[in-house]
Amino acid sequence: MRLGLFLILLLLPLPTLAGDREPTPDDLKWGHWMMAYHARKDVGSVPDFLAYLDQGTIWEWEKNDDSAHDATITPRPGYTSCRYAMVMGFLAPIFAQNPDKVGGWLIDVLSEDTKRAAALALVAAGIEDKAPPSYAALMAEAKADAPSLDVPALRACDLDMYWGATFASGDARYVDRILDVLDPASPRTGNDLYDMVMRRSAQWSLGSNMRYAVVERAVAQRREAATGDLRRALDEVWAAYEKNKAAARLPVHDGDFSALLAIVDAREIAKAVEAPSYAGLGIRPLKTARRGDVVTAHLITSGMGLDDRFSADVTYSVRLLYPDGRVYGEFKDIEATRGGPIVRRFDAWSARGHLDIEFVPDDPLGTYTAEVIVRDNVSGKALTLTNAIDLVE
Repeated sequence: MRLGLFLILLLLPLPTLAGDREPTPDDLKWGHWMMAYHARKDVGSVPDFLAYLDQGTIWEWEKNDDSAHDATITPRPGYTSCRYAMVMGFLAPIFAQNPDKVGGWLIDVLSEDTKRAAALALVAAGIEDKAPPSYAALMAEAKADAPSLDVPALRACDLDMYWGATFASGDARYVDRILDVLDPASPRTGNDLYDMVMRRSAQWSLGSNMRYAVVERAVAQRREAATGDLRRALDEVWAAYEKNKAAARLPVHDGDFSALLAIVDAREIAKAVEAPSYAGLGIRPLKTARRGDVVTAHLITSGMGLDDRFSADVTYSVRLLYPDGRVYGEFKDIEATRGGPIVRRFDAWSARGHLDIEFVPDDPLGTYTAEVIVRDNVSGKALTLTNAIDLVE
């Protein structure tokens, strides 16, 4: 039998920008990219993202979006649809952080819809002077509309705007704007029915996005300080989140921290390494193997603790036992997940290190056991996992 330790990093899927239609591979790719931007700051891909917007699928979807009409209740002319609001909210912090790059990004071949969202973002970012000359008419319209990332969230479009800004910047103050909707002391539209719909929309969107670490922490901090109706509303959001966490928990767990040890075909791990991270793992556990096979002891963790910078530090040790209990090989203090910022700690995280096991002709038949101790060095928790595979004729 031969052992080999290899390093990878895989992650299960993130969401899309497809709306109600079937997502395309590009929807998956750019949805993943947007939601993770605040952690990875992939500035180099901004031109490609703008090119993705230019495909028109987002803007075509928005033409049929009834939520655009809520402006008749609380007029704010800065954008004509919620997708403009989300894109504007997302681009504004990026533009503000990279003012010298904006001119090169906003090339003339961009569609009118994408240009309009970009013009609004430039105004919201306070860098109108970075607009290309060809944007003059659009900039005049945008300045008249006066879009802002510092206004109360009074309609559905505002929620989308602040979610876009959250995922671009990682700034919890934008989450707080959404949480304000649940606070009876915050501004209201004067329309009781619409205010109720807004509160429900805010609760729903918070529940959907609690999986993101920056949102989870912002809600936890606001909930801790809240009282009265706001505390009760946040308790509802948190209770639903706890149920979702419990449903997604891996088999071996201690509180939030959970893990799974699988023995799989090494070729499937190789394919997973080559696939994009949003495509998922798609691996199947094995119960038996034959001499000449190569299998992998593969560790997956979830719910690790994060430090003040949203970084993780998970390590593990692994050893392989012969059928008679003798130790064949052992590795200690392997990095599983380390560093950050982590976007979603309750994703299923594949450990960077995995143990490949090659069964050779003179290996005895019987049950081989892999034993793992995985440590979350931020929370201080440790889990012990075992799995076995039968070597058969």
